Amino acid sequence: MSLPLMGVSVEVEGLPVGATPLASAWTTVEQDLERTLAGKPVRRILEIDVAAGESRRLLLWLDAVSVDHVVLGVQPLEL
Repeated sequence: MSLPLMGVSVEVEGLPVGATPLASAWTTVEQDLERTLAGKPVRRILEIDVAAGESRRLLLWLDAVSVDHVVLGVQPLEL
């Protein structure tokens, strides 16, 4: 699977979440996954650098779909 992130497509299939470009902006990955699997959905606003002097704000959400799996969503806050 390829993950398009603000115009950059990165191959992420089989990678741990911590090894993806999103992880540099999302420092609470492990805690958020644990919290979500414990039944507490997570919503975060992240800011990522996309170019020199330019950044984007993203809404990230996690919802548990089973005791072992979560669904992760990311969308830009500004268009």
